[in-house]
Amino acid sequence: MISAHEGADIEVLEQRDLDELPAFAAGEGEPAAHYTMMRRLHSRDGHPYLAARFVLDRELFKQGPPKRFRHEATLPILHELAGKRIAQANQVMTIGSADREMAALLELPLNAPVAHVVRRAIDTSGKLIYVGEGIYRGDSVRLEIALI
Repeated sequence: MISAHEGADIEVLEQRDLDELPAFAAGEGEPAAHYTMMRRLHSRDGHPYLAARFVLDRELFKQGPPKRFRHEATLPILHELAGKRIAQANQVMTIGSADREMAALLELPLNAPVAHVVRRAIDTSGKLIYVGEGIYRGDSVRLEIALI
């Protein structure tokens, strides 16, 4: 997963500092004091495949340094900065359909299939340091699970 977005072009749609977690990010782990949120659009060969946003502990964001998050995938940076202190990480994927905003961003027909992915990382102290939410084009997702 760390190398999944290598070579992608990243466009920043929004960035802001947060003093509390947005609803989509709440749930597991103790909140950090402050977060930075960034919304981005990932493309390959001029075609968007992922509309994403992440919420990251502001201290980690500053260590990035912040300009890296404007052009690089988040997970490799997070792994570099905090990989050894991540005690728990998970991913949940659900299948849905593109609403008007996602259809426009991802250049899809309205109600086209999309994969909604939420990832969380909690550090060894129990603090929620990262939440990423992504909407992938349905035709760009492949899930393979070994059953034996």
